[in-house]
This record gives sequence, structure tokens and C-alpha cells, in this order.
Amino acid sequence: MNFQLNDAVDEALNATMVHELFICSERISEFKMLAFADDATRRSKAWKIRRHDAYSQFIHHLYEFWVAAAKRDALSTNSMRFDVLDELLTLEAQKAIKNRRNAMEYLKPAGWDVAIRLLKEVDDDFGKHFRLVRNRTAHASHRRAQSNVDDLTLGEFFIRFHHATIILFETAKFAWTVKDVEGFDWMEIEAFDSAVSSSA
Repeated sequence: MNFQLNDAVDEALNATMVHELFICSERISEFKMLAFADDATRRSKAWKIRRHDAYSQFIHHLYEFWVAAAKRDALSTNSMRFDVLDELLTLEAQKAIKNRRNAMEYLKPAGWDVAIRLLKEVDDDFGKHFRLVRNRTAHASHRRAQSNVDDLTLGEFFIRFHHATIILFETAKFAWTVKDVEGFDWMEIEAFDSAVSSSA
């Protein structure tokens, strides 16, 4: 379905994008907090599952945010071909990293020379791997538990692309974070809460 900026569909898509980003923030915060567990806790399977799930959900919702952003740019809610999305996501990551590098070179914050060396460019297959790892962790598939398949595991993706996902997240947060969560119109989320509350 095609839509125009600021119409009802666009407003609903905006609320969806803000919601995806809100979930991203919650999950990456949870992932970071899990790092502070004591050694005994870190050896438990439950802790390992929680850390895996926090990061996989962060990836899932970050991917969905950028899919929604691409649809908003296209002014269409229609599904997009995965190869088109792969290329768009790669370009967004490359642009975000380039912008970060340029800002660091211009502003020269403390330690910038070390930080800029750690800020690796992403390969042209970033978007494909982003999609595949999102699919691997979002669907009930044997691929989630296997490491001998063609696409990257969540751990391999983390090692290779974590810096890019964090920069994509920070880029999205800059423009899409809602400062007044309580005052924002969450649309169907509010309706869901009313339905649950009225049935209690």
C-alpha cells in the first residue's frame, strides 16, 4: 500500500519504528547488564540463554526498524525484495561508519586515533548476513542451534559486525528516540493495555 508522509499509515509506521527502537534499547541494555554478573552466574546455562536472547532480540528489532525505515523512504508498506534490503542495509551501515569516522577525524576526541582504527568498514555482504542472522534467531529452525551451515552464527556475526550494528542503532536513536515515552501516542499498544486491563 502506498502512503504519504504524515497520513494515518505514516503515523502508524512511525509508532512502529519508535516501538522497534524502544525494544532495541531495552535488549541492548539487558545484554550489557548481563556482563556484570559474577563468575558463578556466568557459568550457568540460564545466564548464557538470557545473554543470547537479549542480543538476538536486539538484532531482530534493529533489523525490523531499518526495514520499516526503508518502507517509509519508499512511501510503501509493500514487502521489499530481500536483495534490495540487503543492499540498502549495507549502504546504511557503510554510510553510518563513514560519518562516524569523519566526525572523529574532525573533532579529534581523546583516544580518537585508536578508536578510528577499531572502526572497521563493513563488507558488501553485511546486509545479507544481518538478514540471515535475524532469520536464524527469529524463526524456530534447526539453523539456530547448528554452526555448520552456510550463514553466520550469532557469535560469528557479533565478532564480525557488532560495531556496525551499534553504529546503526546509535544513528537510529539520534533521529527516532522518543524523549517523552509517557506522552507519546503508542496507538495499538495503548489499546492492548486497555483490553488486558478491562479483562482482569
